[in-house]
Amino acid sequence: MKNVPLWIKNLFSFILGKKSEDEQNVKSAIKSLENLFDSIDKFSQKADGLLKEKWPEFASRIKNLQEKVHSMKPDVSTLAGKFEQDIAQKITIASSACEVLLASGDEKNFASQLSELERIVNQRLRPSVSVS
Repeated sequence: MKNVPLWIKNLFSFILGKKSEDEQNVKSAIKSLENLFDSIDKFSQKADGLLKEKWPEFASRIKNLQEKVHSMKPDVSTLAGKFEQDIAQKITIASSACEVLLASGDEKNFASQLSELERIVNQRLRPSVSVS
């Protein structure tokens, strides 16, 4: 490569650097989904154990959410990343609302939090839809 023009060397450097950056983005997207899978699995397990008998409709909705989250494919777009951050936050909020439901029977708050989680999961499955 001694006699190769500088612009060709720069082009190869750019292409190889871009490929490496893309691979890193894909790895990050996969890691993000793995974290979501873990969070939704824990939430579903908790709901299945605690809600199934008294609130089977909630347990069923959470199980459905778990299946939807597990159907997500890695996406390196900024929009998908935003949705995944929102989903992680909503899982935490819904899980806390589940604790309140168990302690106080406040179905309205839990139903609201669960609906919000369902909405954001459905948006992530259709990332072309704008964030609202």
